[in-house]
Amino acid sequence: MVVAVASCTLVLTSCSSSPSRSSSSVIASTTTTVPGISKSIILIGTHQPITGADAVGQNEIAPATAAFFQFINQAGGVYGRKILYRIEDDGSNPIQASQVVRQLVLTDKVFAILDGSGTSDHSAVEAFLNAEHVPDIFVGSGCSCWNNVSQFPWTSGWQTDFVIEGKILGQYISQYIKLHPSQDKIGFIYEDNLFGKQELQGLDQEIPTSEIVSQQVLNASGTSVQQVQAAITAMKSSGAQVVALAGDPELTAQVMDEGYGAAYLPLWVVPYSSSAPSVLTPLLNTYASQFIPPAPPLPSDFAQNIESSIVSDTFLPLATNSSNPWISLFRKIHDSYIPNLDFNAQVIYGMSLGYSFYELLLGAGKNPTQQSLLKALQTQNLNGPNLAPYNYSSSSAQGMTGAQITVDQNGVLSTQGPVYVTNDSSGSINVYNGPPPTPPSNF
Repeated sequence: MVVAVASCTLVLTSCSSSPSRSSSSVIASTTTTVPGISKSIILIGTHQPITGADAVGQNEIAPATAAFFQFINQAGGVYGRKILYRIEDDGSNPIQASQVVRQLVLTDKVFAILDGSGTSDHSAVEAFLNAEHVPDIFVGSGCSCWNNVSQFPWTSGWQTDFVIEGKILGQYISQYIKLHPSQDKIGFIYEDNLFGKQELQGLDQEIPTSEIVSQQVLNASGTSVQQVQAAITAMKSSGAQVVALAGDPELTAQVMDEGYGAAYLPLWVVPYSSSAPSVLTPLLNTYASQFIPPAPPLPSDFAQNIESSIVSDTFLPLATNSSNPWISLFRKIHDSYIPNLDFNAQVIYGMSLGYSFYELLLGAGKNPTQQSLLKALQTQNLNGPNLAPYNYSSSSAQGMTGAQITVDQNGVLSTQGPVYVTNDSSGSINVYNGPPPTPPSNF
């Protein structure tokens, strides 16, 4: 799918992953010595789960990023160049991700890959992009592996990584059980992949082993009803009153539905990626008939009942925070360019990402090269909607370094407490008191 933001025509559907599809004349004009750069455009690309297992919610991110670029283009672009964003469907599949990324680099000659989505999907293309010296900017995953600057210097993370997120959620759990000593039995349910294991790594740094009464591992590549039921039975039998659940949105919904059906409603503590009501609510409804016994009939608000037992975190302002100037800006862009999409966490993520890349392009100079883009990442003090500062430098490609706790109240998220920052190791967790950045005055 070409999102032709340079011509103010935003295509949000009909993605193509076929290597035989033709490139537009605008793309063909990028024939300077710098791939993807012409006198009038900057061509970048991405692979996204427009279809497949990871599509729910995630397929709204790239259109939101494209809408932000359209806003920038109508204001004159970046030093007179307009951003052309080619979005390719990876089908939530590493093999397809590899195919479309090779096409973007070798055939379309993109300047950079932005927000390549998913830990396993993007891991399939990281080595190729680095071998080709293509900037692999702001990977759409919280894996701490994107900070391997010695092996993959062209790759960078963006969102708060899973280990840091696990630490901050683990600190919340530790503080919660101190305030509620009668609820001091903790359980872990996590996927058997980098996501689940890195979240667990962070949780383990903050929660005493003596308070963990059960750990259940689920298959990330496809969990059966029986596996979910067994995990819930074990967790309920252990007496765990607080359960840290590190799973993707689908697995999270399946586990919570089974818990509801088994009359097991602990305090659920889940990562950012699985907490958005706009994603979780429809999934809870989708899996209800499969995981909850059909009798008696479910109340119409059963999903909201489950969600009211959820604590999570965020590294971006919430879509409901209308007093935040970034949310006001993004709402204006949303209403102008993508009014058919819900104004939700995925849209905020996509537009925030778009701003970060716009700011990076400004730092790369009036005649950007792939090397100058990488240098700008290492030296520019990027700052935008992110709640916590970035950790970019010549020796670090780590993105945001912290998060703020959120609580779900009947399907609506609100923040709680300060923003916390930390690192991936056993370092302390500190309150971040930096002044919140605001959008540029010319916006």
